Amino acid sequence: MEQRSKIRVLLVEDNEINRRVLMGLLRALGFEVDVACGAVQALKIYDDCRGGYDVVLTDLYMPQMGGDELIKQLKERAYDSQPKIAVISAALSGPVEELAAAAAGWGADAFIAKPVTRAQLSAFFEGLLSDE
Repeated sequence: MEQRSKIRVLLVEDNEINRRVLMGLLRALGFEVDVACGAVQALKIYDDCRGGYDVVLTDLYMPQMGGDELIKQLKERAYDSQPKIAVISAALSGPVEELAAAAAGWGADAFIAKPVTRAQLSAFFEGLLSDE
């Protein structure tokens, strides 16, 4: 995997506490992180950067637009490269296997359940980015 400091992550999370925790974990792992408070803001940030992200890590359930619709809209963007799209959602919102299958059906490259530890997030990103 390329040097983490060169990997740009767009974190999309509507819950302020989750957003702060995930942002801190991602930065502690060495990633360059931009943050959106929801899918609508994420699309604006993504378009402003002309799709210049390696990974979009998005929550599933958000007001205005959910992660499923965000994935669809990101896939429709025609920039030079497509980011890896990963869904993160609380396992309380359904069985992990069902959530992961649904995310894959929407076009996500991976799924991870929260809460998540630094070690779990590190291993998750190693796997997500290992095929590049």
